Amino acid sequence: MKRLFVPLLLLALAGVGCNNKKDDDSAPVGAARTRGMETTGAVANLPTGALFSMGIVPGQVGVENTKQTEFNTALKHFVSSNMNPQNLGAVNTNGAVVVQGQVNVGSGNQVTADSWFEIIISDSFAGKADAQGEVYEPVRVHIPFRDGYVSGNTAKLVFADDYGSVTMDGTFDNNFFKGSLSFVNTKIYDGAPAAEAPHNGTIGRFSVSTCGFFRCH
Repeated sequence: MKRLFVPLLLLALAGVGCNNKKDDDSAPVGAARTRGMETTGAVANLPTGALFSMGIVPGQVGVENTKQTEFNTALKHFVSSNMNPQNLGAVNTNGAVVVQGQVNVGSGNQVTADSWFEIIISDSFAGKADAQGEVYEPVRVHIPFRDGYVSGNTAKLVFADDYGSVTMDGTFDNNFFKGSLSFVNTKIYDGAPAAEAPHNGTIGRFSVSTCGFFRCH
């Protein structure tokens, strides 16, 4: 049976924020809708290539359908660290947000620095073309591991960069790692109103394959 080596680390947090909406033709494309490592490929084609060989299996984030407004507001606040939230279209509560990553545990049960997390948001702009004919890619946020712990069947992992942090807090068994996905932003997008401050909050509940997210042994 595969098992997960358990690390015990410290916990740290960081930050991002904003709100609103725009029509398809005015939304940005490319780098304006990415944060962190450049990534390519449609969500539907994941995992492929090197990702598949690493055992990475995408999971999902969602909330109750009755909380569609709250879900979209939380996502707009989350992306507002590096892009105008008006440039994020509507996001379905079910299946439109994918999370994936690779958490490696080294000697001494420590999570290694090469561990990472990525969230891919397929909003209503994704797959559509702007006035110049450029097709909008899903919004992608790739963040390196910063701190956290895995103990017993619980885990609290913090991934952080210059814009803020994302925390995965949950429990796992041989099949799934499930829990709450929250964020704390330290920056606000260029051009934000002077009174606008970085946001923080909870995006929703996540569920990923345990050995598709952690490097099992």
